[in-house]
Amino acid sequence: MAGRQVGPVALAGLALGMMAMSASSLQAQGKADVKADSMFLQEAAMGGKMEVQLGKLAAEKASNPQVKQFGSQMVRDHGKANMKLKAVARQGGMTPPDTLPAEKQQDVDKLSSMSGKDFDTAYIGMMVKAHNEDVQKFTDESHSAKSTAVRQFASQTLPTLKRHQMKVKRIAGQIGADTTGTGMSMGQGSTDSVGMGSAKMGTDSMHQSSTGQPSMDSGPAESAKMGKDSMGKDSTSR
Repeated sequence: MAGRQVGPVALAGLALGMMAMSASSLQAQGKADVKADSMFLQEAAMGGKMEVQLGKLAAEKASNPQVKQFGSQMVRDHGKANMKLKAVARQGGMTPPDTLPAEKQQDVDKLSSMSGKDFDTAYIGMMVKAHNEDVQKFTDESHSAKSTAVRQFASQTLPTLKRHQMKVKRIAGQIGADTTGTGMSMGQGSTDSVGMGSAKMGTDSMHQSSTGQPSMDSGPAESAKMGKDSMGKDSTSR
């Protein structure tokens, strides 16, 4: 008895069914991969949102024109990146939070209370630290993210972050702000520094000990000064 032949219509229906199953499987896998990268997406969303808020502050409050311009650029560039990130997150069924965590909001509030040069150096110091961290994280994710969409987002955003990093370090050097991301401003002695990430705003700079007393590395200079004074010489002359 001859085998039953499958007609072309049936074959076409079978092929379409297999394609639909394959597409559904790929979609489910893609969603799972994006969820696997959720920690990076959440951190990137919070960092991007904070940089937009701080950029708006800088555009309004900064006294230095370069700092104002950089703040406006942060609003534009990170605003665009935040929109792309939301689109990627939606692929994993996630929605980034619209509000900052309490500790980051405190940082924003403290910076908003500053003005003039204090604001400029604090803000730029924060941006140096933030972009050092951003470049490192986005570089890592561009290679190691499980989701193709997340890897592409990180790779496409990274060049902009590197340009920001170079520009903010140049501005920091020109206005005497921290150029390293360590939280210490150049030439400010023991003034408070402002940091991002796990560092809290208002921590003491490296020129003070935790007790608020001058650090020991100022001892020799002070001793030499006292020695010259006791000999009746002008301690400022050589």
